[in-house]
Amino acid sequence: MRRRLTLLVGATMGLALLAFVVPLALLLRTVAQDRAVVAASADAQSLVSLVGTADPDTLRFSVEHMAAGSRGPVTVFLPDGSVLGTPAPRTSAVRLAARAGVIRTVERPDGREIVVAVLGRQDGTAVIRAFVPAAELTRGVTQAWLVLVGLGVALLLLGLLVADRLSRTLVAPIAELSAVSH
Repeated sequence: MRRRLTLLVGATMGLALLAFVVPLALLLRTVAQDRAVVAASADAQSLVSLVGTADPDTLRFSVEHMAAGSRGPVTVFLPDGSVLGTPAPRTSAVRLAARAGVIRTVERPDGREIVVAVLGRQDGTAVIRAFVPAAELTRGVTQAWLVLVGLGVALLLLGLLVADRLSRTLVAPIAELSAVSH
């Protein structure tokens, strides 16, 4: 009887923990991805005013300084065909941003690409490209999941211990009654 009560509590707690831990783990992954994309977007947006107004030397210095401090590569494609910052190919998202003047986030197999079009003083549109590598999208997620699993196991073991103690207090009087009746 005691073993059955403990098993019942363990199964119930396991399902309840699973119902909370799995969505929380998925939420953590999404938050990590959003954090990385927002940081890259902020890097790209911080260069918008410079790309539109600064002289080439100031722009080159700012882009190189930005690229050194960002989590992922930052590249500026100028209308004259020159490239500042981290060398990168002109992807279809960059070409589309240059033609249509859009801001886009593009999912790629190796990460996410954020492109921002900037209409400058020169003829044409410059494009700022910030790239978030796949490793950056999942940075810290594995450790957070391990903490969640550890916490879930600890809670389950604590629940089993409490269930065992409670089942002893329930079963002891029944056992005594059974002994008296025999």
